[in-house]
Amino acid sequence: MDSHSTTRNPVKAIDLDEHNELVAYLDGELDEASCERLEAQLLEDEALQKKLNELSKVWDMLDSLPNVTAAQDFTKSTMEMAIVSTKREITGNSGKRLLSVRILLLCAAMLLGVFASRWMQQDNDRMLVEDFEVIENLDLYRVGGSVEFLEELDEQGLFTRGQNRE
Repeated sequence: MDSHSTTRNPVKAIDLDEHNELVAYLDGELDEASCERLEAQLLEDEALQKKLNELSKVWDMLDSLPNVTAAQDFTKSTMEMAIVSTKREITGNSGKRLLSVRILLLCAAMLLGVFASRWMQQDNDRMLVEDFEVIENLDLYRVGGSVEFLEELDEQGLFTRGQNRE
């Protein structure tokens, strides 16, 4: 036997499924078989009968209320308010998102600058090491006068290392 066909204690409240079934019954939404089953259950279940009577009174009160129609511009004004609200939400979120993107780009630019300056510094250091001999003998080169004169001396082998001068 299922729980719908058992006799209830009148003190016990009905569950949500039974409540929804009663509402559907009052609205005329139940199929014929469900309607017959519920009516048979109502004959045996006092708590279910009591709830049906309460809901029926509520339905009667709702029917006695005057019908109110919305103003013609109600839909338009409601949609306009929804659009304004949505725009505010989007603008608020995009403003925060834009700030986050700007901060992220600034950090990326700073990191790129640090790496670029280190790379350039390493390149300068490498050039200094490669030109160390020239720097070491810079005073001698200044005495020499011109580049052409130094080239002539180099052709004569005066700047060659490891050779004995004759």
